[in-house]
Amino acid sequence: MEEDEKPLYVMNIELEKGVFKYIKIYKNTIPEELAYEFCKENKLDINSLQYLTENIGHLLENNTKNKDE
Repeated sequence: MEEDEKPLYVMNIELEKGVFKYIKIYKNTIPEELAYEFCKENKLDINSLQYLTENIGHLLENNTKNKDE
């Protein structure tokens, strides 16, 4: 990933009331790896890992579909 590459999406995640973090998703993102690193950094559980992995995957799938149309 290049430094000046723009993310396809930026997910805002509320970790607790009023505390937000974001995840930048690029075209070559591997959902499982990105979700795992985010959960590890923020001490989130397996349910969060599954949720983030699925949602990142869906965003990437939708981006691919939109480009094919």
